Amino acid sequence: MTQHARSRTIALLITALALLAPPPARAADSQAPPTAPTDTGTPAPIAVPPPAAIDLNAMVDVYSGYNFNGTSSGTNQIRAFDVQDGGFALNFAKLTLAAKTARGGIRMDAGFGSATDALLAADPSSKTDPTNARWLSHIEQAYGSVALPIGKEVTLDAGKFVTQHGFEVIETRDDWNYSRSLLFTWAIPFFHTGLRASYAPSAELGLMLCWVNGWNTVIEEGSSMRTLGVQASYKPRPSVTLVVNDMFGLEKAPTAMAGAPASFRNLVDASLTFSPTGRLSLALNADLGTDSVAGQGVSWSGAAGYARYQARSFLAGTARVEYFADSDGFMTGNRQHIFEATATAELSGTLARTSVLLRLEYRHDHSDAMVFDAGAPTSQRDQDTVLVGAVAFF
Repeated sequence: MTQHARSRTIALLITALALLAPPPARAADSQAPPTAPTDTGTPAPIAVPPPAAIDLNAMVDVYSGYNFNGTSSGTNQIRAFDVQDGGFALNFAKLTLAAKTARGGIRMDAGFGSATDALLAADPSSKTDPTNARWLSHIEQAYGSVALPIGKEVTLDAGKFVTQHGFEVIETRDDWNYSRSLLFTWAIPFFHTGLRASYAPSAELGLMLCWVNGWNTVIEEGSSMRTLGVQASYKPRPSVTLVVNDMFGLEKAPTAMAGAPASFRNLVDASLTFSPTGRLSLALNADLGTDSVAGQGVSWSGAAGYARYQARSFLAGTARVEYFADSDGFMTGNRQHIFEATATAELSGTLARTSVLLRLEYRHDHSDAMVFDAGAPTSQRDQDTVLVGAVAFF
C-alpha cells in the first residue's frame, strides 16, 4: 500500500470513530432522570433471597443391660427407653434436618428404636389407628418456624415438637444419666402437636405459650386443641437457671383408664440448675399433676435431684435420686410409691470427626407394690439393673 493510500485509510477511520462517539455529557445529562427508565419489555430480575442454612445431623444410640431379677418377660419394668433385659438393643437412631433463614425455618427429627416405641405407646391413637400412629411415631419432631417482628421478636412454631416439661429429654446424649427418670417417664408428656410462641424480653427472661392437641397426640384423639401451656425461664446469672411450666386443659385418660371421657388436667413442672463451680453441676426437678377423671379426681407428684461432676474434659460422673407418688395408679397403672437411685460414669471424646459417648450405669428401683418381674410367677418390690450404653453423633 502506498503512503498516500495509508494516509487516506487512517483519515477514514478517524472520521468514522468521530461519528460513532457520543456527544460530550452536559451538566443536565449527568443528573439522574426524574422518572423511571423506559420499559424495554425485559422484566427486571427478581430479587432472590440468600439460600437457607441447612444442617444435617445423625445419631446412633445402643445399649446392653442386665436385670438382676432374672425376668421372664425380658424387659425392665417402669422403664420407657432402656427396656430390654439382656443382649444389645437399639435405643434411638435418628437423622435431624434443619433449614433456617433470617425470618424462619423448618426442622424434622426422624428415627427408629426403643425411643419411637415409647412415643407410640404414649400416643392415644395407637389403640384406634395403630398403622397411622406407628409411622408417625418415627417422626420425633416436624415443625416450621417464623420470626415475627413483634417487640424484640416472637418466634412462632407450628407442627409436632417435644415437650417443654421436665429436666431430661428423649436423646441420651443431652441427659446426665443413661436411663430416664421416673418423672420423665411417668409424670409428664413426651410431645405435643400444635402452635408454640416464644419471646425473650431480656437476656435473663424467656417466655413461651403453646396451644396444643393435648398430651402425646399427633392428629387424633387428645383434647381437640383444648390444652394450653405456659413457660417462664429465668437465668439471673450464667450458673443458675430456673424453668417453670404449667399445662392445663381437657385430656384423654391414659391407657390404664382407656374409654374414660376427656377430663380437665393440670400439670405444674419446675426445674432448677445450679453450677457452683466449673466442674460441679446440681439440678432439681419437681412435678405435681391433677386430673378430674370420672369426676373423682386423681393426682401424682414427684421430685428428683441430680449431681454431676466433670472430673476431666473426657470423664464425668452423675448421681440421681428421686421419688414418685402415684397413689391412684393413674399414670403407671398401679397404686404405688416408687424410689430410685442411679449412678452413672461417663467417657466422651471425638473419633474420626464423630462425637462418642460411653456410659456405665447402675440403677436401683423400689416400689411399695409388687410390680417388678422376678421370673414368672414371681414378682417383687425391688429391681436392680446395670447397663452400658454408647452414643455416636455428628
